[in-house]
Amino acid sequence: MKFFFYKARAVTGIRFVCYIAIITLILMPAFSAKAEDLLEVYHRAFATSPAIARARALMDSDRAFHDIAKSALMPRLNARAVAALEHKRISGFGDDFTGITLPGGGFGDISDTYYGKSYSVTLTQPLLNGRAWSDLKAADARVRAGLAAVTTAEQALAMEAIDGYFKALSSSAGERVAQGRKKLFKEILDQAEARLKAGVGDRVSISEARAAYDASASALIKAENNGDITMDRLCRLAHAKLGNLKDVYNVKPLGPDPDKIGPWRISALEKQPILIRAAQDLKTARYQVEAARRARWPDLGLDAGYAYDKGSFMPSTKTGGSHIGLVFSLPIYEGGGIGAGIEQARA
Repeated sequence: MKFFFYKARAVTGIRFVCYIAIITLILMPAFSAKAEDLLEVYHRAFATSPAIARARALMDSDRAFHDIAKSALMPRLNARAVAALEHKRISGFGDDFTGITLPGGGFGDISDTYYGKSYSVTLTQPLLNGRAWSDLKAADARVRAGLAAVTTAEQALAMEAIDGYFKALSSSAGERVAQGRKKLFKEILDQAEARLKAGVGDRVSISEARAAYDASASALIKAENNGDITMDRLCRLAHAKLGNLKDVYNVKPLGPDPDKIGPWRISALEKQPILIRAAQDLKTARYQVEAARRARWPDLGLDAGYAYDKGSFMPSTKTGGSHIGLVFSLPIYEGGGIGAGIEQARA
């Protein structure tokens, strides 16, 4: 009875020491001169994230598309100039020119090589172009959708960095606990073997202690592997080799403010970037359908210009003139392309 009493007391004391060791290891800070905090890890991931870079590149593309759509409604000024060495041979005026018999047999043949030149300046301004206006509205919606896509990518990266950081901290703490348990059970095994040599122990206690030690060694290997995996994932997220991570202490969780679901639901519906992007994508599709339908609309524009020409008809002739007017165009039949474009945009 006395032997079993001492054995029970020894086991109880061992358990107490084990619990104290586990608590100490969990609360033990990971000191390191190169320890990095969560914000540093996020900044590294943010600077090298391909998802954010892709979202920003697509947003830049959408902004360029907006400028292109806007240019269809802006005035356009074109200049053209030509200087060329020309050779003209003109014959066959005949004796009868414009119905009048000319004296002396009419004009003679012309054969000459000379320098000719011409230049012109043309200004056009769309006045009525329904399709261009719809394209511009679709471009506006695309830009807003692109901004929401960038915000979505940034939020996703923040959540991924937070999740990876705390998983790495948790794995590190688990590894320290496993190391402490292995060391503790090694001491228990050594004590059991020493007691057996002293004649006060038994082989059952040694077998139990060895089994507990082997289990702790296996748990340590598993914890180390898990720590390597979580840290590797965090390094790949940051695209850099990270040092030890700073632990988090004195965290006081705060409840939601306000503590009612209604305002949060309204805020999510109004400000959630995923919903904003979906709504703007829907607007873009509707404006694209509208633009495809307006391809049947007439176009009206202002056209003005000045042109000068020397030598286009005869070597010595010069012409110059200006014009201003309205240009009206109406598509009547384009091989079914307009109807196919409407069905494509609608789909």
